[in-house]
Amino acid sequence: MSTSDVGPAGWRVRLAERVLENPWFSVLQQRVAVPDGTERTYWTLDFPSPAVAVMVGRGDDFLLMRQYRFIVGEHVWAIPSGGVEAGESLTDAAGVRWWRRLATWLRV
Repeated sequence: MSTSDVGPAGWRVRLAERVLENPWFSVLQQRVAVPDGTERTYWTLDFPSPAVAVMVGRGDDFLLMRQYRFIVGEHVWAIPSGGVEAGESLTDAAGVRWWRRLATWLRV
């Protein structure tokens, strides 16, 4: 896939190639001309659907999830988030599905 669209601040994508694709994301290799005329290669992730995050706050406290991330080999703190399913609105994903999931984790 090649393109010549000029992006923010005059950056121009010369060539973009999808080098990996799975149901969750794609990896793009892009050859980009920067405003000074030089070209650079950038690798970016492309997601097939939007994602939502739920920030729950009470006073100065915020809800975080602790979950294992195999990439770093440890448990980390994260903002509850996830993808939007086909036919689902952003509001439904964040406001209904995620609140139901959060309700199962929290004992209020």
